[in-house]
Amino acid sequence: MRQRTAGHHCVETTGEYIHTLHLVDVTTGWCEAAAVLGRSYLVVRDGFARLVARLPFAVLHVHTDNGSEFFTAHLERFFAERLEDPERSRSREYQKNDARFVEQRNGDLIRGYVGDGRLDTVAQVRVLNRFYEKLSVYHNLCQPVLRLQEKVPSEDGQRILRRYSPASTPWARLCAAEGVQVKAEDRVRLDQLYDDTNPRALKREMEDLLAQLVRAHHRQPLG
Repeated sequence: MRQRTAGHHCVETTGEYIHTLHLVDVTTGWCEAAAVLGRSYLVVRDGFARLVARLPFAVLHVHTDNGSEFFTAHLERFFAERLEDPERSRSREYQKNDARFVEQRNGDLIRGYVGDGRLDTVAQVRVLNRFYEKLSVYHNLCQPVLRLQEKVPSEDGQRILRRYSPASTPWARLCAAEGVQVKAEDRVRLDQLYDDTNPRALKREMEDLLAQLVRAHHRQPLG
């Protein structure tokens, strides 16, 4: 199952500003993000195309929120036009836990790194997309995370106990997942990328790009 969210990088929703498109794979925790300036179908379509091209597996199921905002319509149109009729589902209204996987990663990976400030220039889009490319490698190949396996009541019935699977990276989970086919060329490429990546050096590169993003705040915005 695939989920998505759209991060609004603005304080007030006036003028043109940057949005982050964020895809999260429920099974493995694999995440991909892309920044777009504006909200037209053309820019959102191009953003989703970049995200899907980076996924090392096929999209089989698309899960969105139940809102009426334009991103939901753009997403459904994109997958209807580009992919072979993937299954679709939506969250229930006012039930944020239905989209808990993407909401959690949106907080950890998007807001946690980029913050809540307004972003609205072409320069910021370019820097942010370079950052997201490196974040993809850092999170998917280098960061082991826990995944909740089940919730069970305690013996006294007063608490809910959470049991987690061993910490593992999204890439390791993807390789071990049953029924998920990874393209041979993607497996070779990602295995080599993992071997060649120094997580500490990669994190420094990400921090440098975030510093560039802050400096780009002072440039003239569009719109």
